[in-house]
Amino acid sequence: MDNAVPALASFVRIQPDRLTGLPVLLAPEVALELSESGAEILRLCDGRRTLGDIASHLATEFDAPVEEILADAREFLRLLSEQGYVRWAEPCP
Repeated sequence: MDNAVPALASFVRIQPDRLTGLPVLLAPEVALELSESGAEILRLCDGRRTLGDIASHLATEFDAPVEEILADAREFLRLLSEQGYVRWAEPCP
């Protein structure tokens, strides 16, 4: 799964909430408030980076263990993919 490439579903976007300024995942009739780390993970889900690439990038940015970030990102994206907000593809050649 670490080589799988996550991307937001076509009907999903992330933007700041108008009142709080906090990041929100928007889908039809759904608004999910995101943590800053959750929003950053989703911003990196561009359909080109693998889950491993995303974790490595965040580990460098936040000076944190890549294994910990990978586990957290994997679980976060799994939950969102179960709701249809994230789709998975194999890495591009």
